[in-house]
Amino acid sequence: MLTRFPGNYPMLAGNLTAIFLSGFIHFVISKMAPQNYDWKSMKDITLIEDDQSGLGEELYDDAEMTEAYKWISTRGWALTIIFVVIWPALSLPEGVFSKSYFAFWVFISLIWGFMASAIIITLPIYESWDELSKVLKGVMGKTPTPDSGSKI
Repeated sequence: MLTRFPGNYPMLAGNLTAIFLSGFIHFVISKMAPQNYDWKSMKDITLIEDDQSGLGEELYDDAEMTEAYKWISTRGWALTIIFVVIWPALSLPEGVFSKSYFAFWVFISLIWGFMASAIIITLPIYESWDELSKVLKGVMGKTPTPDSGSKI
């Protein structure tokens, strides 16, 4: 059995080599044979369907955008502080975790993950239900009902 390689330092060296060598190889090849892509051509791509239903002019209003920016900034910073400062600080009084305390933290993490997964999956379905039901009715050969408006 190999006794030199299963340690943390050989694994660290291997991981860092993989990360930095792949970036270095990419940089060298990009400099040797640049593609010089014309990003302006992206604007020339025609959409199959330019459907902007649900995207009214009120969504592009500066006041609306400022309010949305404040909303997302507040919640983003709050979650950052919770996950980077408060969550780790709550584990400091315990010191070395006992088996039951570790199980408690794992339980909280799992509950958080399941709740996040449920929200991430169900909210887009709920918000797009009108369009999804039209597609499903069309697939089954039924006539879709007229647009009943958005739920948002």
